[in-house]
Amino acid sequence: MVLFPDTTAAILMGGASRRMGRDKAGLKLGGVTLVERVHRCLVPLVAEVLLVTKAENRARADALAPAGARVVVDLSEVAGPLAGIHAALVQAASHRVLVVAVDMPDLEPRLLRALLADDSADVVIPRTARGLEPLLAVYRKTCRPAIERQLAQGPGPVSGFFPAVTVSEWPETRLREFDPELESFRNVNRPSDLEPSRPGSPNR
Repeated sequence: MVLFPDTTAAILMGGASRRMGRDKAGLKLGGVTLVERVHRCLVPLVAEVLLVTKAENRARADALAPAGARVVVDLSEVAGPLAGIHAALVQAASHRVLVVAVDMPDLEPRLLRALLADDSADVVIPRTARGLEPLLAVYRKTCRPAIERQLAQGPGPVSGFFPAVTVSEWPETRLREFDPELESFRNVNRPSDLEPSRPGSPNR
């Protein structure tokens, strides 16, 4: 039985991967593909897991999809992660979606559980020293109209629709209560990043 049966998780598989030089989802870390590592962390928490990709990358996503994951494609022609978030909200069976980027191999389950337990706003989003972290955040389906209005205006930051919805920001001090080293926010961007994660990583 999953901990949050009212929630879908969406793994965003988009991105040009210019610094890596190739698609990230199928890269292996510790003998496991990045998409599989993220999927394993999400399965115990949510009712379903979606893999969100561009239409032209559908075949690749299908080939990499872990058992039980459902592949969906962007519905908007606007490039960027907001289109992926929108596709997940449209096609999710649940009323809210935990969005995670495929290149985050060291997700801390305690942090994910804490974020999912916060049902106080339309968007539940961490803020680290880098700023807002929209690719490790929870979105309700109530965000969809505001997202669609923003997409109609063209490319823009994910946070562009935030003034139209309620937002619960988690500061770094609160995040560190559940993920002291903020390992959840580590991205795999370059070949050198494909090194073993910390010894205590829950994804090992």
